[in-house]
Amino acid sequence: MKLEWIRCFDEVAQSGSISRTAQNLFITQPAVTKMIHSLETELDETLLIRTSSGVQLTEQGHIFLTFCRQVLNSYEAYLSEKNFYKETSAYEGMLELVVSSLLLQTYYDEIVQRITHCFPHLKIRFTEADISTYEKLVVEDAKICGLIMTFDDARKNVHPMILSHELYTCPIVLCASRTSKYASKKSEQLEQLLTSDHMVAIAGGKQNTYTYYDAHDSYTTNLDIVRKRLLYSEDSYVLMAENIAYKKLIDKDIILLKETDRKAQIHFLYHQNTAYPPKFLTRFAQELKAVIAQ
Repeated sequence: MKLEWIRCFDEVAQSGSISRTAQNLFITQPAVTKMIHSLETELDETLLIRTSSGVQLTEQGHIFLTFCRQVLNSYEAYLSEKNFYKETSAYEGMLELVVSSLLLQTYYDEIVQRITHCFPHLKIRFTEADISTYEKLVVEDAKICGLIMTFDDARKNVHPMILSHELYTCPIVLCASRTSKYASKKSEQLEQLLTSDHMVAIAGGKQNTYTYYDAHDSYTTNLDIVRKRLLYSEDSYVLMAENIAYKKLIDKDIILLKETDRKAQIHFLYHQNTAYPPKFLTRFAQELKAVIAQ
């Protein structure tokens, strides 16, 4: 079976006409008829019925059309990937990424694996930093890019020399110990119980709103510390991105209380005069989005 037969059949199915298919594919009508006949012979099925107004698909024709388009879509995807890997395999040197604490400790393996897969000759160097530090690094050196996870509107005041692309957005959820006083409460009852005094917050940078435990605790994005705090005090609950909750914390000891109206965003930042071509940056953003969405 040849790809040109499949493409020809798909065109006939869309146009409903042998003559229009010939025009669209820039071939003769006998050539179209021959390819359809070859396809039907290969499959040992009648795919089309010729009528006075054109052609109609048989039942088997409709069934084959579904698989036919899957083949064509897969082939197009392959060509796109082949061209992409030809381009990216030529990248060499060092990719320096300044990464916020929460994002680095949560997605380090996935980020490294995906970048290494796409750019086999590109070395990666990470620097962990808070918001003010990594923005300064990206501004001062066009070769340095940044990744950060923040809550809500924390990215409003981006430095004018930095381009920022939102790669992924997910809900912020509330989690608590299964033995906590919140565990058995309904949503409307939770609203009355939940106060900032008992909130254990996880965020992507020190300028976020919810980046404290209480008056005696220091800021941290260490997930293990947060988990221990939740299990130690039944009065504590945590505000975090849903994907992190499921990835790192939700188990037999921790439960998800509710989804909130707040959102977490992962951003990709780079200097507007970056040394990396825009095509690379666009594709890198797509790959990172795919990583985070897994």
